Amino acid sequence: MVLKKTLAGTMMLVGMIMGLMFVSPYAVPIPQAQEASADTPGAQAFASVCNTCHSTDRIRDYQGDKSWGEIITLMKSFGALLSEDQAKEIEQHLQTTYPRDKK
Repeated sequence: MVLKKTLAGTMMLVGMIMGLMFVSPYAVPIPQAQEASADTPGAQAFASVCNTCHSTDRIRDYQGDKSWGEIITLMKSFGALLSEDQAKEIEQHLQTTYPRDKK
């Protein structure tokens, strides 16, 4: 008799867990990254300069310790072709769209 109660309790617990697995992804909204308008000069410069080599996902998920300004300077040293105005626009776009602490 004890075995039946234990088995029934275990089956109920497993059923509840499985049910929650299917329901939980729909219960909590997943926050979406705030994408800036593609109409801004920074977004246009970003698309034409940065997206030549890097996907938006790679830039969004960057986990290094450099600020966006430092990264832009580094990319210029690697051969990224952009003017100082474009660099400022891109930095503003990145800081607005993918904020980072300035180090």
